[in-house]
Amino acid sequence: MSIFPRRVIQRILNENRDFLSPEQADNHVKKLNFQSNDSLDTIWEVVILNALSKIGQVSHEKEYDGSSKPDIYFKSKYIEPFVADITSISDDFYEKENPINYFRESLNTFFKSYGLTLKGINIDVDHIMVGDYGDTKLKLALPEKKDIPQFIKKEFFTLRESIKNNPNKEYKIEINKDEIKISISFNPKEKYTVENHASYKTPYSLTKNPLYNSLKKKSKQLRNSKYEGIMGVFICDGECNLINNNLNGANKFSQSDIIQEIFRNNTTLSFVIVLSLEEKRNLFDLKSTKFLKGEFYSNSKAKFKVTQTFCDELKKIENFFPIPETTPVNARSNLQHQKQKGLSYYGGFSMKNSELKISSRMVTELFAGILSFEKFDSDHKKMTKEGNNKIKDFFLRQFREGRVIETISVEKCQDKDDDWITFNYGFRDASISEYK
Repeated sequence: MSIFPRRVIQRILNENRDFLSPEQADNHVKKLNFQSNDSLDTIWEVVILNALSKIGQVSHEKEYDGSSKPDIYFKSKYIEPFVADITSISDDFYEKENPINYFRESLNTFFKSYGLTLKGINIDVDHIMVGDYGDTKLKLALPEKKDIPQFIKKEFFTLRESIKNNPNKEYKIEINKDEIKISISFNPKEKYTVENHASYKTPYSLTKNPLYNSLKKKSKQLRNSKYEGIMGVFICDGECNLINNNLNGANKFSQSDIIQEIFRNNTTLSFVIVLSLEEKRNLFDLKSTKFLKGEFYSNSKAKFKVTQTFCDELKKIENFFPIPETTPVNARSNLQHQKQKGLSYYGGFSMKNSELKISSRMVTELFAGILSFEKFDSDHKKMTKEGNNKIKDFFLRQFREGRVIETISVEKCQDKDDDWITFNYGFRDASISEYK
């Protein structure tokens, strides 16, 4: 599952072949089919190229006199031509230095090997601030990632033994040595695992963060292209906490603060556009509306400055972005588990009298044996308060009443990754019921 429905991305790929070379278009397809985290970069690239093509002429990886080829060359009769690069940023920068997820997974593996779970476990991790004021970073007080398995085995062996031997008693272990400050407690009355630590994804430095690093790298690449004119960067959300978040508080820096810092001593970048996914939820609507938002920043110190007209014209691409289906964080997670699959209507249905509407993909997977009946039945029982499978009950009721299928129709959903299939049952039929 990507940020956008797969059918929508396929339509965009087809449209992009009108202005890309066959090799460029095929390369996008190859990268997307590889299904790695880098696929998100490619998704953003094909979407932005497509949106720009609706308001002007676009070339991809056009060569100039330098060593690099910018992602975009754009020209229009309304504004000056420009080149730009597209990149997505994530919090991997912070995750590498704060392996809390790996710590939790390793602790779970350690407990699981003894027949235990982390149910009732409270993990409390302290932190330290590294660096001078204005250039600090928050570091969780954890061991180095490579040392975590051995650390857990050594420090929490006794805790595991105690819980195994007496699971009805409370326990607590505190570790405070060599910049490692961790407290783990167990409460048999608790049903869940609780984890407490400071937000390590908040930028406390103007220069030690993924946004600054990415802009610095892209600025150098654009400069190396030897293009003479307006140059910019499209920054896209690849699961990054600071993008379009209003970070208030002492020592914290916002997206705007960081971009202005890169502009302060930079004459290469004329503009930066930050694209992020926004959600709007109406008061009486259970579903949220997702859309892409673009934040435009112009550099007053650039060698080639942009005007307000330039900004307003580029803002028009928002009208041509597809509607997002899921967030970058969910997209990254699903890339590893649902290869070549978009979001389906699995679990959704509507019924009235002798009519039932369910997921077309679910029907196919069920008959193909990809989805077992046991899983289908179990999943749908969990979705009701009564604990029954309403879809199965519907078909069973039709059978017991001696009804057979009268019509089957498919409702195509072009901008979604599934369709609805509707079963209509007719009157009582002698083929499966008593004579009358």
